[in-house]
Amino acid sequence: GTAEVFFDSASQAMLPAVVHPDLLGKANGRKWSVELTANTFIGTPIGSLLFIAAMALPFGVDAVTFAIAALLVGQPAPLIEALAPLVDDGWAKLVALLSSSNGWLRDRAQMELVWRKAVDVDGALIAAAADGGTPQARATAAWTLELLGRLTPQIVQRLLIDPSPRVREQGLILAEKHPSAEVLADATALVNDEDAKVRLQLACSLGEWKDARAGEALARLLKKDGGDPILAGAILSSATDHFRVLCKQAPDEIFPRLASMAIAAWDEVALVELCERMVIRNEFKDRLVPRLVLQH
Repeated sequence: GTAEVFFDSASQAMLPAVVHPDLLGKANGRKWSVELTANTFIGTPIGSLLFIAAMALPFGVDAVTFAIAALLVGQPAPLIEALAPLVDDGWAKLVALLSSSNGWLRDRAQMELVWRKAVDVDGALIAAAADGGTPQARATAAWTLELLGRLTPQIVQRLLIDPSPRVREQGLILAEKHPSAEVLADATALVNDEDAKVRLQLACSLGEWKDARAGEALARLLKKDGGDPILAGAILSSATDHFRVLCKQAPDEIFPRLASMAIAAWDEVALVELCERMVIRNEFKDRLVPRLVLQH
């Protein structure tokens, strides 16, 4: 009982030192799931077998495992030990770690740079975001600049034309926070991107812009990917500020769903477009007119 109190406190306190803040919820969940499973489903039968073998054996095994845990907690993790001198040596080595193949080191280096509000690192981070050796390095450097408040639209534009689709995807997420006209132009060019995940993120990100060009891009995406239920759902989730363009240009198979959304929002200009289209395309009348009447 006494040892378990120390174990629980130490294990909980160590998590933030080895886990990225964004993943703490998942790490806590896994920790408690494993502990509960071990205590409830695994420990009970094993303990019973140990009691059968020798009455003192369960207590001895328990004491040994707690002793091993104490030794492990008392020794700095190799990665933490390796990182400590880099923090004291300055920012350059931490920035270099953003290119590490080890995800924990990349995350930890980023955390140290952000927590310590690193200065005089903009040039190195910009170079890493533009020309880092791996997609992970470029994306991590860009996000580090963002978290430090130093990301510029020009860097976002560079991400949007990156050779890696995963970096272009991250570039679109960052573009939402830097909605300049130039960034929007580069973002809308990704309508024809060969990677479906990039187009999915584009569909989600375009809803952040009220610019008419975003609506036009959504309409082109709808024509291209309207048959994919996941992409179509993402496109329609961004449709609120772009009903008028989409009502004019939506393909036939999407038109009823878009009409329902326009009715629910009661966008009068979009509804005029709907009515004009229904006159031209009689096949929608039986499905849409009852909805118009009910909503009104």
